[in-house]
Amino acid sequence: MLRRRIALIRRRRSVPARIGVTAAATDTAKLRRFSIASQQMALPRSKVLSASLRGAELVGLEVLSLHTSSAFPKPGLATWPEPGLPEPDPVDPIVVQFCRDRTDTVVLVFGHCKGSKPDTDTIVVPIREEYYVRNTVSLTLLDGTFLPAADFSASLDADSWTWSWSASLPGTALPLVRPTDAGRVEVLANLNGEALRLTVTGIQRDRKFGENWLRVTGRGRADVLAEPSAPVLQFHNVSEMTAQQCLNEALTLNGVPLGWTLDWQIEDWLVPSGSWSHSGTWISAATRIAEAGGAYVQPHDTDQILRILPRYPVMPWHWNAVVPDIELPEDAVEVEGIEWQQQPSYNAVWVHGGDQGRADQIVRAGSSGNEPAPTIVDALATDPAMTRQLGGSVLANTGKQARISLRLPVLPETGLIRPGQFIEYQEQGRKHRGLVRSLSVRHGFPDLWQTIGVESHE
Repeated sequence: MLRRRIALIRRRRSVPARIGVTAAATDTAKLRRFSIASQQMALPRSKVLSASLRGAELVGLEVLSLHTSSAFPKPGLATWPEPGLPEPDPVDPIVVQFCRDRTDTVVLVFGHCKGSKPDTDTIVVPIREEYYVRNTVSLTLLDGTFLPAADFSASLDADSWTWSWSASLPGTALPLVRPTDAGRVEVLANLNGEALRLTVTGIQRDRKFGENWLRVTGRGRADVLAEPSAPVLQFHNVSEMTAQQCLNEALTLNGVPLGWTLDWQIEDWLVPSGSWSHSGTWISAATRIAEAGGAYVQPHDTDQILRILPRYPVMPWHWNAVVPDIELPEDAVEVEGIEWQQQPSYNAVWVHGGDQGRADQIVRAGSSGNEPAPTIVDALATDPAMTRQLGGSVLANTGKQARISLRLPVLPETGLIRPGQFIEYQEQGRKHRGLVRSLSVRHGFPDLWQTIGVESHE
């Protein structure tokens, strides 16, 4: 059994330790005894102290401490540098935190980071016997007016360009959510600190003796770019442009920008004059160009930004070398479902353009190209960058796959796990790596659960 022991540290501030830890160059805590500071100016340190105690409880603690001069600390107060000493940099604090490494060893880490969290490539959800989450969910109008929702749900997937959502409200909230002369009502959902800006598109009322409820449905902010809010327009390019320029020009009305910007995350390509022609709404123009580049459209949660994401940023046969965004153990998952599928084993595909287009065969590297997929004909196939990306998205969706469904809390480490994130899921000693393709979140007081769909290849 581990016993608590006071950690004696020579400098100013530290965090309470559950195990015997000493540190040579850190800030000391305000202990119930006098602390002697032997130096006048603390220097930034980047050091790891390891306490090799198996089974030690993970301490979820993070302390941000600015660089200060050493002094006798007064209870409840922080000491700032003396006059004439350099001011601390508020954007580059020292982070002191307890972590559990891959060998299950508890370590106390001192280092720098930009912002309030360490700058790491992968979010590692630790293995714990119990996970505690304090759920905070609210639904308000943009002016802050509270909407007393009895439940809330929202979903987003790789084939949807905006969120879909629904909530149950008391009948007395009808005047707050009904459309006005200014247009549809917008609301703000806050899910454990993550905000979603949403639009009300439908209201259904159900009344019976003693009860009066509204079922409110809607979509994300990008709903204004689609029918029935958006008109059907004709899009084309009269001069040579890139695909990104074509889409930026499409997001205008009579030459005036709509106020939407692009987060373009695929390789751009040249489109000759007259090769781009489309009839539809603004969002249909965006999805058309994205699909031509082997990509899909995703919305920003709150801002007027459309994200153009590659459907396969890395080919599945190279996923073992990818650094995942999140490492997720089965201990953190409440419900798991796996469906194994067998897709055609294509290793080549022809991509043809129009009169000004190309005719390229895309072949999986290292293969003979003897199992061709059906030919793709696309007028925007005008550049090798386009044919390579579109053909690659076809060849990536092949072979043995596992479609994994995971239901878990909205953890502080992960937040909402959105489509496009790369995760590594561990179950019964086996690792599954894949891309998140869908997210569904559901709240019914006091629970808040998210269900993610993951595409994994075997």
